[in-house]
Amino acid sequence: MPDSHVFTISRFLVDEERSHPEATGNFTGLLHDIALAAKVIGREVNKAGLVDILGATDAENVHGETVQKLDIFADQVMFRALDHTGLVACMASEENETFLPIPDKFPAGEYVVI
Repeated sequence: MPDSHVFTISRFLVDEERSHPEATGNFTGLLHDIALAAKVIGREVNKAGLVDILGATDAENVHGETVQKLDIFADQVMFRALDHTGLVACMASEENETFLPIPDKFPAGEYVVI
């Protein structure tokens, strides 16, 4: 029988964490949350022609480039996936002029996500 072993990102992260006894699991949790946000963004990219998420906005990013609707969507999804976890101190992206602090109602963590 051919090797049908599926090596997921979750399995990779768990295996790597196990190989580091000093690991707390916080970084693994953060990477899981980033992967989930990436899946949500990927799903929208795949159906972008079916919903009103393609095209430009009237805004410019910090580099003077026209901001695309999908850029804003991805930025918001990533922020919402990470803001409440207690793992992230702040986030930054090219869509925002300054860093994005974690809302006061959520605990701030030790990681900065760019």
